[in-house]
Amino acid sequence: MAFLLPLLITLLIEPPFAFLLKKSGLSSYLFLVLLNAVSNPAMNALYVYAFGGSDVFLCVAEAVVYLLEATLVFFFDHRNPWAYLLVLLANLLSLEVGLLVNEVVLGKLIGLEELVLVLSVLLLLEFAFAAWYGIFKGKRKDALAGKDHEHV
Repeated sequence: MAFLLPLLITLLIEPPFAFLLKKSGLSSYLFLVLLNAVSNPAMNALYVYAFGGSDVFLCVAEAVVYLLEATLVFFFDHRNPWAYLLVLLANLLSLEVGLLVNEVVLGKLIGLEELVLVLSVLLLLEFAFAAWYGIFKGKRKDALAGKDHEHV
């Protein structure tokens, strides 16, 4: 449960933030989901088990994860230099929300199980929207190009 909450927060914020700002395709969104699904648990495992929750490690790890994610997005996005700013803003937003949620959970304003359940439902809704948007966007492009799916 300790790693699920940070991952849910990250997946709820970072991919949709970049997706909405850039208005990129479904493949970019899924790439960001996969990238965060790997980098977030890895960083949190190191943070908790190898460095005992050190604030110094958190700052260094966030910087390293940012550079890694931004560079991968840069190359995935055809060397778009805006990738670095976009990933920075998304990472800062999810870090701040994560720190705020930690204060709320540690302050016992809401139970951890309830928060994970709510975030899981929001994540499922986000995936459904991204899939719907990707399908809708693809159909709209095909319609504009004069392609008909029924005759394929």
